[in-house]
Amino acid sequence: GAIVVLSDGENDDPGGSPDRRGGDDLVRLLTTFEANKELVRVFTIAYGTDADAAVLKQISQASGARSYDARDVTKIASVLRQAVSNT
Repeated sequence: GAIVVLSDGENDDPGGSPDRRGGDDLVRLLTTFEANKELVRVFTIAYGTDADAAVLKQISQASGARSYDARDVTKIASVLRQAVSNT
């Protein structure tokens, strides 16, 4: 299976790690995706000028998928087509 995630890459969970890069929450997420990459691939799209593309790329790579960059929001239609055609 595959999931496409459109996100700014920020951890906004009030109960989560205060670290912008996700801290322990990100490590747990990456570990889970790496252990289950044969089950689901997570394609990420960094959306918005302040998006943390590096974190989203880590997530995609851990799941064996690809990350896309739509920090220039005018390119979102093209990026979505690319992401959906790759899944």
